[in-house]
Amino acid sequence: MSRLRLSERAEGCLSQYAIDCLVADELVTDVKRGMTAHIESCSRCHQLLMQTSAQKNDFASRTPFEFWRRSAAKEAKDGRSRRLVAWVLAGAPVFVAALVLLVLYMPPVHQPNRMAVRSKGRAYLSFVVDHRGRQRIGRPGDAVHPGDRIQLYYSTLGESYLAVFNRDQTNKLTVLFPQKDRAAKIPGGKEVALPFSSELDDVLGTEIFYGVFCASPQKVLVLKKGLGGRAGQALAPSGCTVDRLILRKRAAPDVR
Repeated sequence: MSRLRLSERAEGCLSQYAIDCLVADELVTDVKRGMTAHIESCSRCHQLLMQTSAQKNDFASRTPFEFWRRSAAKEAKDGRSRRLVAWVLAGAPVFVAALVLLVLYMPPVHQPNRMAVRSKGRAYLSFVVDHRGRQRIGRPGDAVHPGDRIQLYYSTLGESYLAVFNRDQTNKLTVLFPQKDRAAKIPGGKEVALPFSSELDDVLGTEIFYGVFCASPQKVLVLKKGLGGRAGQALAPSGCTVDRLILRKRAAPDVR
């Protein structure tokens, strides 16, 4: 299962998961009011709230897809330019024709985003992996490791309703978002960060994230049931589509 690890806490204190829900504004008013009252009188929970809020803001600010796309494109372009300059400086006339062909038939620059492999207009999930403080854009089928933090993003052309689930190697299906009884309303946008990140636990094997996008606020339990009892099943009610991100969780390499 993919989850946010819980810190040690005294009896009556809030869990890390509860704090995450509060930061993501996923709680009903009465529950939020009770938690806020506890935090005001508990230094441990207040400190945890401050740390979680800061971590969320820092992680989201350090993982802009557009920045990485531009960086990757620039690196590819710079590398291509260096290759062209090397050919020119060689000064051999016999290479001129080959140089023209190279320019005309140069393959397009690879950019690390999933738009290229998605049908136009389809709603989908994408993600960034934070591995020991280093971030990278993830790809379906990527190898990840216990302790890696996953920040999910969504893309959809227009307003929609979204619920996100996780299934681990043990086939346990968990609701990640929202912590309410119906799918959350989301505005249209491209690679918009979801209001949470997940730290991967130590259960190795296949890790699947499901994004269920609906035209209306469907019940989360109904959507969860539609995902079925096995990883290969993913049924959605009328007006909903399901996107899957399949990752391979492996033991972290020994860096000693």
